[in-house]
Amino acid sequence: ILTQKYYALGQFTRYIRPGMRVFACGENMLCAAGDGKIVLVAVNAGGGKALRADLSAFGDAGELHDWAKDAMAWAVAQGIVEGRPGNVIAPAETSTRAEAITMLMRFCRTVLGMEG
Repeated sequence: ILTQKYYALGQFTRYIRPGMRVFACGENMLCAAGDGKIVLVAVNAGGGKALRADLSAFGDAGELHDWAKDAMAWAVAQGIVEGRPGNVIAPAETSTRAEAITMLMRFCRTVLGMEG
């Protein structure tokens, strides 16, 4: 039987790999860093609401891979991703350091409720 406890453990072990440095970053969540990656795994205790944005406003939304569409729609709905000038999301481009930090800061503020 797959319980919430075992599901959460599966998510932690799926994304947090051996050799990563693990640290607490909030209630019901852990962060890990290593190999140039930062991973945040949060446990949704239920009661969450599904958010989804219409990506058709972005001129290049059709270039998104199918596996990325739901996650991008969620990130846009949360205000984590706003797109680039020209109303594009540039899915085939590499994010700049500034874009990555901006998305991480927005995630921490809107999803985790952290300030700073």
